[in-house]
Amino acid sequence: MTTRVQQNPSRPPSKPLAPASESHIWLILTRKPWIAAAIFLVVSLSIWWFGSQWYEERLLLEQRARAVSELSARGSALSSAVSRRLARLQGLYAFVLSEGDEPDFADKFELFAEDLYAGSRGIRNLAVAPQGEMQFVYPKEGNEMVLGYNPLLDHRPEIAADVQRAIDTQQLILSGPTELLQGGLGLIARQAVYLDRKYWGLVNLVLDVPTILAEVGIEGGAGELVYAIRSEYGHVFYGSPDIFDRSPIITQIVLPEGHWELAGAAGFLGCLLRIVHLNEALLPTAGP
Repeated sequence: MTTRVQQNPSRPPSKPLAPASESHIWLILTRKPWIAAAIFLVVSLSIWWFGSQWYEERLLLEQRARAVSELSARGSALSSAVSRRLARLQGLYAFVLSEGDEPDFADKFELFAEDLYAGSRGIRNLAVAPQGEMQFVYPKEGNEMVLGYNPLLDHRPEIAADVQRAIDTQQLILSGPTELLQGGLGLIARQAVYLDRKYWGLVNLVLDVPTILAEVGIEGGAGELVYAIRSEYGHVFYGSPDIFDRSPIITQIVLPEGHWELAGAAGFLGCLLRIVHLNEALLPTAGP
């Protein structure tokens, strides 16, 4: 037996609710303008925030690329400047090998050292130390305290150790940068001289570190970076040690013996340029 369900003819079937039309939304916005203003503000701020984040990341990438290029150029220039000056020590070494036992060595040294020193910037002095004692120094002016000095007896143990290493290895050995007897920060290069297989003495060359750093644009430079330099043993001899804690870019300065590490981090000028570029991109420009 089939059961039939009868519908109530007096009650029409329900209809689904129609979605609000665009005209209804427009009516609401026109009657309550603060809602439209709020929506516009939220959308505008969202676009501005995402745009500023994107542009700031782009500026950071561009700034880092410039920093890498600047640091690489400074590092190469510094390595070349130091090595070029240290090459003069080899000339002095060859001169002593040839003339060291001559009775008129003092006169010959003065003439030879004058030519070797001529046109140099960043070299404090050239010196020859028979049996380890500085007896011949050029130029004498400003280096009077060096005469009679025996670096093997220096009160600083690292200096005496470097001198002994030069004697034992017969290789070019670097000390410092360190404070010099005559004042200032210097890098000292030494090499032992042997005549007839017997230890004769030392040849010495001292570089003026601030002069060289200024020449390559590290000291007093106008770039976007601030710099610090440390030895391979971790001694920071130029700049603030804090720079190495600021996630800097670091390049290695290869020397005839050992190496330094040159670090560069964004300085005041770099941060200022970044802010200026960001403001120029995001803030509206006033019309005429």
